Amino acid sequence: MLISKVFVLTTLAVACACASAQTVSISVTGRIRPGACVPTLTSDGSFDYSNISSDALRSNAITQLQEKTATFAVKCSAPTKVGFRVLDNQPGTAAWVSLRAAGSDDHPAFGLGTVDGRSVGAYAMTMDSFEADGNLGTGLVSTNGSTWTSNRITGMGNSASTLYSIAAASETVPMAHTTFASVLRVQASIDRAANLPDLTSDVLLNGQATISLVYL
Repeated sequence: MLISKVFVLTTLAVACACASAQTVSISVTGRIRPGACVPTLTSDGSFDYSNISSDALRSNAITQLQEKTATFAVKCSAPTKVGFRVLDNQPGTAAWVSLRAAGSDDHPAFGLGTVDGRSVGAYAMTMDSFEADGNLGTGLVSTNGSTWTSNRITGMGNSASTLYSIAAASETVPMAHTTFASVLRVQASIDRAANLPDLTSDVLLNGQATISLVYL
């Protein structure tokens, strides 16, 4: 009886093998990836105010430091629609919510760090002079990734949901490009001396932010 069961199982196994050999599956797969893009920032992204004399600080008003600039560029291996976001790596340390820069008071403020629990000040970032593939472009900003508005001068905001990109002149839709360039402007301000930590020792400005590319 045991031998009979083994024989039946063996026969079924052979029959199933013959049936499966009558068909074969084909799978065609792959993935189309956007062209790889690499961002660069002149001076390695460093905006150094060097030594600031405490005597130059205003005691009861904000001391605005000079504007510093760098070129922000993106190079792609193929025409690609790309945007970017900016995040403050010193969140919660800005002395103010908004700050004056590029002739306007309503630019979001980024933190300069704290010393002895006190905010040192803040800085604002703006971007202008947009170019794509050597042609003049228009700066774009979006808070949802689908609706875009154009700005000649774009204030960088500290939000993961806010995206920036570039469009052809007079357009409001991100364009595919291989090269992108713009002027990034940084303007720092120091809080009034009365609000600062003890000025008998060095007080460091320690602003840090990250620009991240986003493929659209």
